[in-house]
Amino acid sequence: MTATSRRTARFLWASVSVVVVETIITGLAHAPAVSFIHWQSTWPMSTWIRLTLASLGFAPVYLLCGCSLMLYSALVTKALGWRTPANVNEPLREFSWPVLNRGRYLMPIHVVRIFAGPAFRATTIWNWYMRLNGARIGRGVWVNSLALMDHNLLDFAGTRSSA
Repeated sequence: MTATSRRTARFLWASVSVVVVETIITGLAHAPAVSFIHWQSTWPMSTWIRLTLASLGFAPVYLLCGCSLMLYSALVTKALGWRTPANVNEPLREFSWPVLNRGRYLMPIHVVRIFAGPAFRATTIWNWYMRLNGARIGRGVWVNSLALMDHNLLDFAGTRSSA
């Protein structure tokens, strides 16, 4: 097997694994919303009342989905060892496993940034998510950015209380 075919095989394996993992994570995160919609559709009342109640339930279900997405994403990438290694200096074109693991780690973060980030950034929940992804965030630090990607490389010192 040539070096080019090995790089291609690694890239394909990494790409397929990201798609499969993201499909599972997103599906599990949407399970509460789908369950709510199914349960609500069985209510014995008029269609307009059901639609009104479903509309009122949209925001809480969306927030639950976002929290689930953050939790599952962080736990799965940690369990699979998909993290950005510190001090890695490898060219992207080589598609080495450290580089591919970084890509596999960043993809779920990107999905969370899009779907849950706008609702949760600069909150305790966003800090909790970043800590689950490996960030070291001190007391009194609030992250109000969706641009930060390599959470496991972040180290924000907090304020020290004077006692």
